[in-house]
Amino acid sequence: MKFFSLFLVVTSLLFASCQKEDTYPPLGNNTGTLLIKSVAVQNGETSTTTYSYTSDNKIDVISTVGTSGGIDIGDYRKFYRDASGRIVKIAHKIPPQSGVEVDTAFTYVYYPNATTLNYNNTVMKLSVSGFDVNDSTLYTYNGNNQITEGYTYESSPLFGPVQEIRFVYTYDAAGNVTKIEGYNNATGTMQLSVTFDLEYDDKNNPLAFDQEVLLITGGAPGSSKNNVTVAKFKDVNNTDTQTITNTYTYGANGLPEKMVSVDDSDNSTTTTTFYYQ
Repeated sequence: MKFFSLFLVVTSLLFASCQKEDTYPPLGNNTGTLLIKSVAVQNGETSTTTYSYTSDNKIDVISTVGTSGGIDIGDYRKFYRDASGRIVKIAHKIPPQSGVEVDTAFTYVYYPNATTLNYNNTVMKLSVSGFDVNDSTLYTYNGNNQITEGYTYESSPLFGPVQEIRFVYTYDAAGNVTKIEGYNNATGTMQLSVTFDLEYDDKNNPLAFDQEVLLITGGAPGSSKNNVTVAKFKDVNNTDTQTITNTYTYGANGLPEKMVSVDDSDNSTTTTTFYYQ
């Protein structure tokens, strides 16, 4: 059984990492080279993602166009920053879902003070067919300024509280996320629902030059210093484990030029090519 689409998540798997004088985990991409485009091909269908930057080389817009299984998988994200360069708002637009138009979702990012990069709360607001949905997420950090937990409250002004979701992150010594555990209270009590186990190479992740990479990727598995080589997904309601294996070709700058991803759940292969400036 296929748990999640390799074609949709293969790029995100690549990018996917107390108050004091903050010292943050080391960044992966300190080469000064910027990723400007990635092109993923599977079964004759193509998905192209472009990246644009501000004048000081911070992510400004990430835009994806393409299809998977004949379905439009377009995606647009715009990042708004404060004077210090911290992300304070994200606009996210996707195509209509099953013929239903979806308004642009706005995520607002809140910080406890004017200097830290450790945001403690985000609020996402979305309207679908006139119904508003609000997600509020609280974040917990460890002593290395790494997010260890995100706790989300989903609610609607019409229906009230809908669901609570909890994600727990585990890191290795290099600062890569090696495990993500997802919980929800859909059954009435908070229970483990999914797990991601991740393995990495020792090469630079092209987007790991920004301490707020988890905001840039939306918390996707692989938001870390290095590049994911193996991703294992387990749904507790299914006995099978889905494994995606990534094999890279690297350029002289140490960054990936090509990634070949194989999904054992359906033996599909996706080839992604990366372009830089």
